[in-house]
Amino acid sequence: MSALREWYQGLGAIFRAGGLLARSPKLQKLAVWPVVISTLLLVAMVWLSLTQGDTLLNRLWPLTVQAEGMERVGRWLAQAAVTGLLLLISGAAFFFGSQLIAEPFVDLLSEGTETELGLPPRDGARGFKRWAKSIGWVIVDVAVDLTLFVLVQALLLVLHLIPGIGSVVHLVLGWLANAVFAGASVAGMPLSRRGLHGKARWQVYGRHKPRFLGLGMSVVLVLLVPLASLLTLPLAVIAGTLMVTDLERENRL
Repeated sequence: MSALREWYQGLGAIFRAGGLLARSPKLQKLAVWPVVISTLLLVAMVWLSLTQGDTLLNRLWPLTVQAEGMERVGRWLAQAAVTGLLLLISGAAFFFGSQLIAEPFVDLLSEGTETELGLPPRDGARGFKRWAKSIGWVIVDVAVDLTLFVLVQALLLVLHLIPGIGSVVHLVLGWLANAVFAGASVAGMPLSRRGLHGKARWQVYGRHKPRFLGLGMSVVLVLLVPLASLLTLPLAVIAGTLMVTDLERENRL
């Protein structure tokens, strides 16, 4: 299968997920708690960004009483930059944080997706029982994802030192990094049920980079849509599960 076709399949998984969610009352019920948790966390993160951006700036760059002209303009630009950076961090924290906090419900949603597809349970433990058994792997996998994500984003910040084009390159590469980690993250639960954790999980991603990149790009794009973003987590989880079951059916895991 060509890389372009794999990428297209990954990109289209989010639309397949939307169709399945719209047709399945069971999945709609399972999606309620992930939506509630992610919405509350998003509101908290945006509030923190908007209210604490100026406070952080005052500590980093206090405004003198005599400040006029370019200093005031520079401070205003810096405030906008700090607020934007906090919003970017909040967006990442929202997605990864809501996935971790809602993990028991998200696992149920992923498991329910497989049931809707007619697949049998992977083992004897189901739902919360299996989550309790695998919580150690969940914490390790999410911690590794978050650490790698932060390191990549920190390295990309260096691009701002390049005059002119640096900020544009950072925007593009930062968006692609978000897509890579989003695609990897939402496929973690169905892979975990198949005994693929840690390094084995990333080896699957490596073998199917275009498909997971396409999935991650679709997830990041949905995050940009105001109302649809509230459904990002359940849609992404269902899409990740569909993609893993597709690879399993093709004997390509």
